[in-house]
Amino acid sequence: MRLYLLAVPAMLLLSSLSVSAQEDVRVLHRKLKTEIEQSYKRKALTQNEYNKMMEEHRVINKSIELALIDGHLSPEEKNKILGKINRSKKRLIRYKNNNEVY
Repeated sequence: MRLYLLAVPAMLLLSSLSVSAQEDVRVLHRKLKTEIEQSYKRKALTQNEYNKMMEEHRVINKSIELALIDGHLSPEEKNKILGKINRSKKRLIRYKNNNEVY
């Protein structure tokens, strides 16, 4: 009986953690998209750089959708998606800080 009383809250806690992990990935992805769009509006990105970043954004979105087909985001899937988001952020910083004159 005691074990059952401890197991139920633990299972609820774990299920809420997986939902928050999904939300974290989606929030980071959404923030990245708005940052890309704002950079393009401020003319910090060229049209070509913007197109590359948006294509990368679509790839990340597809990865998130594929990872969430089963309704659960495993730690391995989360790490892969976060790696893609981090690479995209670094690329955006590099594009915004290049000193090329067009």
